[in-house]
Amino acid sequence: MNGQIFISYARVDGAFARKLGNDLRTAGIDVWWDVKIPPGVPWDVAVENTINASVGLIVIYSPSSVKSDEVLNEVSHAMGRGKRVLPVLHIKCDVPMRLSRLHYIDLTSDYASGLHQLIDTLTGAESSPGKTIRPPGKRALIPVIFAAALAVAMGLWIWQASSPDHNLRPRIDPKIRFDDPALANCGDFAPCLERRTRSALLVSTDWRGVRYDDKALLDDCMGYQLCIGRMQKATAIVSTDWTKARVGDPALADCMSFPPCVQRKNRSALLLSTAWKTVPYDDKALLGDCMMLQPCLDRAQRGQALVAKDWTKVLFDDPLLADCMSFPGCVQASAQAMKLTAIVDWRKVPANDPLRKNCMGLSRCLESVPEPPKVVAAFDCTAEAHLPRCCRDAKNQQACIDCKRKQGLLQNDYCGPN
Repeated sequence: MNGQIFISYARVDGAFARKLGNDLRTAGIDVWWDVKIPPGVPWDVAVENTINASVGLIVIYSPSSVKSDEVLNEVSHAMGRGKRVLPVLHIKCDVPMRLSRLHYIDLTSDYASGLHQLIDTLTGAESSPGKTIRPPGKRALIPVIFAAALAVAMGLWIWQASSPDHNLRPRIDPKIRFDDPALANCGDFAPCLERRTRSALLVSTDWRGVRYDDKALLDDCMGYQLCIGRMQKATAIVSTDWTKARVGDPALADCMSFPPCVQRKNRSALLLSTAWKTVPYDDKALLGDCMMLQPCLDRAQRGQALVAKDWTKVLFDDPLLADCMSFPGCVQASAQAMKLTAIVDWRKVPANDPLRKNCMGLSRCLESVPEPPKVVAAFDCTAEAHLPRCCRDAKNQQACIDCKRKQGLLQNDYCGPN
């Protein structure tokens, strides 16, 4: 078969296609496959023109190729143009009905033997037990190189003369940007269509509502700035030590659904809304984590002062007593201070009264108890020197008795001479 041979294959079989093509070229056979399409050249135009210019087509059978619309279209186009189609089996598979009537060469079990059979078929040599087959490396290369160069030149000329409005079949790199021109016209090329769909999804996404743990979106930003910004924000949020985040931290404003951030955000909102004057000093749930909020810090410091206070030594007028909340030591001291200050006449409180044991700095409580007035055990009216003036001056006995009663000296009702 003199002339150029087109190799049709699925993209996943590219390594095998290159090996087969290089072996055939070494054997002096002019082969062509789409890796030689120059950048920017419409793929389907180049393929169609090359098939039209070729004398035959080699199709590589594999599970991927027999399901590929591109491969089947290439084979159908070649058969429609009356080109000879030679199937070779690379990986065992179920051959579609439209190709099942074509005899294939098996390259799965013995690649070298199958390659020789393919070369003989292409060169017109007849395989026979006694005939020697020239190995691939022994054929002349100069005519092949010249023919290949001529074919490429012809292909470029044909492409330039053709319409530029055909579909583009780009090679889709996983890192291709969403705005890459290659995505503008994918035709029916599946990887390109998937990438274009992905691009449309990224462009239409409301990134303000994308969760920071939505890896399906954030792992593949394709250079889209809003996606990249969201991904950077997510990275910052995930790496933040939320136990140290302050109330009002800008990172708290946009937590989305990241649990540690959401918890910290809720905590911040609770702290801001708290009436700190009513928070007990032993409320560890609130005071244990103030997040640098000043009212909370003030309350926490006040609570620490109350806890550290030796309430047995506190003064009744200590400012701490004004705001005890429910702290037991302070409440007890406050009650004691109120009780002490409520006693008006401390002279009536005996020295051994329990109240005197804890005066809390109250001066009236600290003052010594006055000694009770001395009472004369017995009174002799005959000793006029011992009588108060009022009694000595008394005109009669009743006046003397009244005088002694007023002075607290009344022992009996007798007054006057014995």
